[in-house]
Amino acid sequence: MFSNNEVTIFKDGREKFGSFFKDIENAKESIHLEYYIVKSDKTGEKLKNLLIKKAIEGVEIKFIMDKIGSGRCCFLHLFSFSRFKIYKYASKL
Repeated sequence: MFSNNEVTIFKDGREKFGSFFKDIENAKESIHLEYYIVKSDKTGEKLKNLLIKKAIEGVEIKFIMDKIGSGRCCFLHLFSFSRFKIYKYASKL
């Protein structure tokens, strides 16, 4: 066990993503994400734009997403940022 940890339970996606985007906005050194499904919808576009902003600020970003679950997501062009790494893996069905 680690000390000084905290768990927050969210009642819906609006609550969760509000906190999620605030945490990303406050990141100073690195952001590590792992998601099965990432879409090019309103939430995905907001995430993409925020990660671009943070990469420009010099924050290191590592993003693991499922190759099948995320399909042709809006993040592939971000490889051009030197501090942005995307890892796409194929889950076993």
